[in-house]
Order: sequence, then C-alpha cells, then structure tokens
Amino acid sequence: MAVNTNIVVLSRTLMSGGVCVGALDVANNKMLRLLDDKAHKLLPDAPYQVGQCYAIKYAQHYNIRAPHTEDAAVYEFNYLDDLEEDDFDELISSLCNDNLSLEELFDGKLLWDGSAHMEPGDTTDYSVQIATLDCDLTKSGDYFESFSWGAPTKRIKYVGARPLADLPNKLTAGTRIRFSLARFWDKDKDGNLRAYLQLSGIYE
Repeated sequence: MAVNTNIVVLSRTLMSGGVCVGALDVANNKMLRLLDDKAHKLLPDAPYQVGQCYAIKYAQHYNIRAPHTEDAAVYEFNYLDDLEEDDFDELISSLCNDNLSLEELFDGKLLWDGSAHMEPGDTTDYSVQIATLDCDLTKSGDYFESFSWGAPTKRIKYVGARPLADLPNKLTAGTRIRFSLARFWDKDKDGNLRAYLQLSGIYE
C-alpha cells in the first residue's frame, strides 16, 4: 500500500551506474532507501540532496530481504525546502547511537577480517546505522582505518558522494558517521554471499 509522507534526505552515496539515497520518513520515523517508481536504483541525475525535504508517495519494495529493509519505490515526489542547518544537525543527533566500538555496530553481527561483512544466515533487520565511535578512523586511500599499537586492524571503504579529498584525514572518536551495508554479493567468487560494511557519510 502506498504511503504519502514527508521525508528528509540524510545521505547520497555512489554505486555502480547510479546513486543510493537515504532518507527519513518523518511521520513514521522510518529509514528509507529511495528507488525509482519501478523499484530500480536511482540514476546519477536523481534530484535528492542531503538536507532537502520532499513530499513523496512511496511503497515498500515488494521483495524485501533483510538486512536491506529500507527499500522504497517512490511514485511521486515534490521538493519542499531545505532543512535549516541547526534542525538537520539536531535530527542527525536524535538518530545517532553514541560511543560504540566497531564490533558493536549492527548489533554485533558483523564478521571482521580486516574489512567487515554480514552473512545471510545472521542479519539485522536494518542496513543503515548512524553512530559515533569510541575510536579514531584514519583515511587511507578510499578506506578509513582503525589502528591498534600503531598498526591498522580494521578498515571500512568510503562510498559517499562527497569527494574523498574533501573529508578530513582523521575522523576522531565522537564524529557522527553513517554506516551502511552493501547488497549481498559473491565478491571472492567462493560461493558465499556477503553484505560488506561501508562508510557512506559523515556529519560534522
């Protein structure tokens, strides 16, 4: 059933052949991943930008598979306004889980081996999380890494639409970060599907 609601755009990330736009259904306090009216990924010219507000008509994707429960086909959309900076900042803080370790992200269901992933047999019912960490992350190429005793131990690939060069070299503990899980895929071609952890945005 289609829902009419207002949304705030929270993120815009890059993906092969398109963009991934994250938003909040304000009335229902529900995270959404916006798709086109045929439930296909958005093209790069999709209008949604971080901080913008829209009135939309949407329906949940007909084939939801955890943890990617936020997928929403948007049938109609109408730009309303840009949220004031202070109001956007307050909204992000209200959605943020504070002072987590990397191991605590996504209910502790991530499996770490340098990078992190989730497997189909043990998932959360959400694929997006805004959190502050109890550790710093340092930029290295298109990854952000955590260090222990001077050596990198964990790393997360950055996929946000904001140019990597514009991001600080270090995300200090307490920085509000948007984490997301990629679609399941057999990256290693070993017959095992994995949803890899990504760093899809920061809120300074």
